[in-house]
Amino acid sequence: IQAALMHPQLLVMGERIDQHNSMYYHLVERTSKKVGELCGEDAAKRIYFIPQAHEKVGPVYDSLQLRILQKDGSVAEEELPGLNAFLKAVQARKYGIAKFSDPANARNYLSWQYLKAGEILPSALPQTKRVLANVCDLRLLCHDTEVEMEHLASCLAESFKEHLHN
Repeated sequence: IQAALMHPQLLVMGERIDQHNSMYYHLVERTSKKVGELCGEDAAKRIYFIPQAHEKVGPVYDSLQLRILQKDGSVAEEELPGLNAFLKAVQARKYGIAKFSDPANARNYLSWQYLKAGEILPSALPQTKRVLANVCDLRLLCHDTEVEMEHLASCLAESFKEHLHN
C-alpha cells in the first residue's frame, strides 16, 4: 500500500523540488533588493544568507538560514539588540522564523536532552554559542509562490529596517 501511494509522488518529485528551490532563490534575491531599497545597499549586505548545500548534494530548500551582521559587516560575538523584536515582527505576520540560540529551537544544542547535561553547557562549547549568535531559521512551504515570496521579502525588509537598522 505504501509503495502504491508513494509511486505517483515520485513521478512529480523532481518538478516539486525545482519549484521549491526556485522560490528559495527568489526570496533571497528579493529580500536583498528590498532591504537595499529601504535601508541602502550597505544594509543589504548585513543579511547574509547561509549557503545550504555542497555542490555535490542536490538540495531541497525547506528553510532559509540567515545571519544578521553588524553595521560594519562583521559577525557579532553576542546577540544584536533588536534581534528579538525583528523576529517577533516577522512572526506577527505569521511566518515561521526563530533564532538558532532560542532554547525552544530543536537545532539549539542546549535542547538536546539525549546528551549528558554537563557536556552541553555553553562553557563547554564556547565557539558554538558565538557561531549561532544572530543566526535565524525561516521555514519555507513547499507550495509557496512568487507572490507569497514577495510578501515575505517585504516583511523581512520592513522588519529589518524597523528593528535592526538604526
